[in-house]
Amino acid sequence: MKNNFLSLCFFLCFITMTTAQIRIGNFYIAGKHKKLSKKTVEKFKNTTTYFIFNEDNKNYTRSDYKTLLDEVWTFTPYEIIEEKDMYDIFKPGVAFARFISFSITRFGKYGASTSSYHVIDFSVIKKITKDKVKKGKRIFQWKDDRVAAIYFTPDISSRQQIVSGKDSISGNLMNYKLGYIKNYFQFINSSLEKKESFNMFDDSIDKEKIGELKNKTLYISENFIYSYSPHKIDEKDEQMTPEKLFEDYQYSYKVISDEELNNKILNNEDFYYLMYNQNVSVKVYSIVNGKTGDIIFSKYKSMSYNLKPKNLKEISKKISKN
Repeated sequence: MKNNFLSLCFFLCFITMTTAQIRIGNFYIAGKHKKLSKKTVEKFKNTTTYFIFNEDNKNYTRSDYKTLLDEVWTFTPYEIIEEKDMYDIFKPGVAFARFISFSITRFGKYGASTSSYHVIDFSVIKKITKDKVKKGKRIFQWKDDRVAAIYFTPDISSRQQIVSGKDSISGNLMNYKLGYIKNYFQFINSSLEKKESFNMFDDSIDKEKIGELKNKTLYISENFIYSYSPHKIDEKDEQMTPEKLFEDYQYSYKVISDEELNNKILNNEDFYYLMYNQNVSVKVYSIVNGKTGDIIFSKYKSMSYNLKPKNLKEISKKISKN
């Protein structure tokens, strides 16, 4: 597939696009979705997956990561290594799950737009196209076959820094938390075992499961209730409130902190929560089982930036019909 680089950077941009959620298939990170390749799945399955851990990670420790993987990852044998250790095992047939960030700037008639990608990429190396040492650093370039990717969403502070052209970004990725990652890994592991593709830009609903919310509370992180202005690259003056957002939702809901929600996931509590991701013109909102990672509802909206009362009204109607 496309060439990959170990050294990745952000570029100056005027409009910042980001994507979020999960794709399972054989595709370009910045391209159209394609279904899983059975051949690639078998290649991925029959080798060890090297999960790359960044020692600078402030969200969780290496021990936390191992505990999570021991609990949920069964599709392949795995090892946790640092990125510098990749050089020792780098060859065709090796599979990685690693976090990467990069931006693509496109210049058009009416200015420039930048698509910013922050993902955990699950892929197996197909061919090494470059291996050389430059200024004391070893540089690899390669082609790979992908089986899945998790896309993360920068917060407003990060987007502002990207637009200002800063070389280093100090903001946060809104859904890059250990609990959310656990559910993402569970979903990918289960889908690969069943050889099922998934695209975040396809609407989906589990009619048997969504009806359970008639008698269960729907949780949401307070971090996902805000009003973003893509023109200002900032929050709107008039902010969304939980009461306004859920005014037409007929069932029980509860707004809690991001930390509380992630702790519920890590404690294996059986509950449902609303996950929301947004980019420059697209939003994806879904309902996830915090214990299993199953996505029982997912909706994609183009030219939309924020969660709205009508979105919760739609979910309420889906619940009532099932």
